[in-house]
Amino acid sequence: MSVSYYNDNGELKEREYTACQNHIYDVLRPYFQSILPTENEYSEAFDQFDFLLGLALSELKNGCGPIGRFGWGHASHQHITEFFQNGSRLGEDWGVVRDLFNGDRVKFVKVLTGYEQFINQYGWGSPYNITQFFQE
Repeated sequence: MSVSYYNDNGELKEREYTACQNHIYDVLRPYFQSILPTENEYSEAFDQFDFLLGLALSELKNGCGPIGRFGWGHASHQHITEFFQNGSRLGEDWGVVRDLFNGDRVKFVKVLTGYEQFINQYGWGSPYNITQFFQE
């Protein structure tokens, strides 16, 4: 079974691992053009959003969240690693921990660990090792 959808121009898109995320990426691009002017800046910001969306959804599904564009489209995921490394320095004050996990760092690390293991099992590219930044 192939994955397919029609884009806004009526073109059929087939065999994309992340068809939904690719569509959202294309639709949102014009709205962020002024603050993320280059394709690379936008792509990296979208990957961070996509990872956080998967992380939030994985909390509801015991670590099995969607692996978006970030897990299939890049040989390197340094930008996501740096995002989490920088966030780890803020501890419970980091917006991700504070707002997505109600300041519960233990819960955040548990969900992140499960999601990271899931990505490493099913995604492409080198393994993620983000939880290292949140170990006591």
